[in-house]
Amino acid sequence: MASFNSFSLFSNNSILQRDKDCPVWGYGEPNSTVDVSLIGVKANGKKYIKKFSATADANGRWQIVIPKLPAGGEYTLTAKSGEKKVVSTNITFGDLWICSGQSNMEMSYGWGLTRGREDIETASYDNVRLLMVPNYVTLVPTKNLTEGWTLCTPEKAKRFSACGARIGTVITRNKELQAHMMKICQARLSVATLDQVASAALYSVDPSYFDEVRAEYKERRDTLYNKLMEIPGVVCKEPKGAFYVMAKLPVDDTEKFLVWLLTEFEDNNETVMYAPGGGFYATEGKGTDEVRFAYILKKEDLARAMDLLAMGIKKYNETH
Repeated sequence: MASFNSFSLFSNNSILQRDKDCPVWGYGEPNSTVDVSLIGVKANGKKYIKKFSATADANGRWQIVIPKLPAGGEYTLTAKSGEKKVVSTNITFGDLWICSGQSNMEMSYGWGLTRGREDIETASYDNVRLLMVPNYVTLVPTKNLTEGWTLCTPEKAKRFSACGARIGTVITRNKELQAHMMKICQARLSVATLDQVASAALYSVDPSYFDEVRAEYKERRDTLYNKLMEIPGVVCKEPKGAFYVMAKLPVDDTEKFLVWLLTEFEDNNETVMYAPGGGFYATEGKGTDEVRFAYILKKEDLARAMDLLAMGIKKYNETH
């Protein structure tokens, strides 16, 4: 017997996109009939009742489309098939933002960020909600996520993306400010026209180009990793899909060591720089002996950088 569900995008406390027709889907018995209702109150106080019917396909997937609704309101979404029923409450309509890209989007208030504790204590924003999408690899579309939506409250904010929550609170409070922020973001972050043309051309480039790029970055990774493993006392794992590597160095404090490298160490007027590992941990004291290197330089430059690191570690430990 197949389980019956609506996709967790449509769970309790979810936000659906305003002013757009909104598809809602889930899974159940193949070829079964699914009755769906959306009942609630619009932002203007008027009652809203809409009923839908769908038939699951051969794989059990069913879908209905909710006609566009304005921002706000509070609704209950019910999906029923035979004796099985799924009810999602406190649903509203608004703007959906994807917090993705840099890994620091995952940094939550609980990571010990500046003003993090103060922000947690005052984080009461019912209209700011977060859907956490776990990190995992799948070769086929997933039928559900393991987590649902979370309200931004002092009790829940510790797990919130700090960047996402701060952006959400700003744009929720002041739409005029949101419009001007978008202009700044576009001016600061939008890719130049020439870069866009070049990126679009990649869709029609010969596949051998990507083979060459992958091979080049594999060689860069291997160069960096192998040189690191030649340094006595260094501990790290070979990275797989990332463009960087975390390594444990045989020094007392990698941040102090970095300052020393930049101010007191040189070899033929050259030194090396890295990102200290402590900033990637929420727990105070963790990562003090770790660093992060990105292998985005030429292989020759990476090899030279690791040679400088080896010399620096040796000299630092002799003098400290």
